[in-house]
Amino acid sequence: MSNRNDWPLPPDGFVYGCVETPEEHRELVELNRAIHDETDALMLERLIEHYPGFGLESNFYLRDLDTGEMVACLNAIPSTWSYEGIEIRNLELGFVGTREAYRKQGLFHALYKLFNIALHKGEYEISAIQGIPFFYRKYGYDFMLPLNRRVSIRPDQLPPKQKEVDYEDAYTIRLAEKRDLDCLLRLYRETVAKLLVAAERSKELWLTQEETSMYESEKFHTKVIEKGGEVCGYFRETIPKAPNGMIKKKTLTVFEAVTPNYRCTLALLHYLQEQGLRNKIQEVYLPGTTESHPSKLALSLGGKMTRGWKYQILIPCPERFLWRVRKALEERLIGTPYQRLNLDVEINTYLALYTLIFQDGKIVKIKTSPKPMIGHGGMLRAPPSKFTRLLLGANGLHELSEFDADFVIEKQYEDLIEALFPKRESYLFHYLC
Repeated sequence: MSNRNDWPLPPDGFVYGCVETPEEHRELVELNRAIHDETDALMLERLIEHYPGFGLESNFYLRDLDTGEMVACLNAIPSTWSYEGIEIRNLELGFVGTREAYRKQGLFHALYKLFNIALHKGEYEISAIQGIPFFYRKYGYDFMLPLNRRVSIRPDQLPPKQKEVDYEDAYTIRLAEKRDLDCLLRLYRETVAKLLVAAERSKELWLTQEETSMYESEKFHTKVIEKGGEVCGYFRETIPKAPNGMIKKKTLTVFEAVTPNYRCTLALLHYLQEQGLRNKIQEVYLPGTTESHPSKLALSLGGKMTRGWKYQILIPCPERFLWRVRKALEERLIGTPYQRLNLDVEINTYLALYTLIFQDGKIVKIKTSPKPMIGHGGMLRAPPSKFTRLLLGANGLHELSEFDADFVIEKQYEDLIEALFPKRESYLFHYLC
């Protein structure tokens, strides 16, 4: 993941490590079991064993020299996302933890230096974390993209199957098989193409997910919807959980659903209504995006969009990110008064000035000038995390300028900046295993 020669000095009394041996692997898992819980420990083991591109060497730790004990850890999980169809690489900060007796000694800060080296040396476009509130802001992360957002609906709100309607009987539902894979991948890609930021899924990753059949801590099945012997849609559902401890309701979660038309969508909702009533399900959860037709229809039937959580996002090198997605920015200007733009578009994040040099509607170069004078330069002036929000479509131009006085747009360039960076929906379907 990174060359040890690049590593900084560890805190006094500790030594850095990168997991290499079966013994260290077991230690790491036990450390996560002690810090977090059994669920996290099992998930970490599963990722190390199965997840493409992630292995032992992606796990960093600190060891106490006096006791010989592994006391803090984090890992770097690579994944491929997309931005308006353009692949971007994410390095996720995961499974962060420190033994209780060693907290508030700066051990995470020391370990983050190793992660940051891997992030920059690997030239990743984006970094995400599914972490606790506020703490990671000091490292440039901010809550931005939806995580575990769901549409919630009761089974009795879903439409029952009407036997006299002929078309419904033409749809059948069965477990997915390996022979369905190419069709499922095509359906998935057609759906995520409608999103601004989405998770890419290779054939290898899909097969790995089917092999492990785990969504976070829950077992799942992939099922296809057929009509006339041809697959027209699919969904992934978890096995219903009975109430216990923190879980107050018996629920059924469909965390991914792709149906191309109304009748296919209706066939899925009929199935969920039947399953819900038969298994005494109290709540059905569907993906929290209106680009999923079942979710959109469920909302019209009285379902509610839950708040969920959010991914905290960092763009480590805005110049690299902007250059990577330049084709998307150029295409947004087609059909606007700016499609043959010849202009240097300046974006000031108060830490750097980024100049997008447009010639005949194409970005030919991006220049970075460090440390611009405060209050000077830039058609758009925005703190780094606010510019990231704009770039990732999480908030619109006027939303950000209304609620943050540091977010300043030169009036004559409002339409251009809004055309380059529109507010758009993003959603990340299951991309781990």
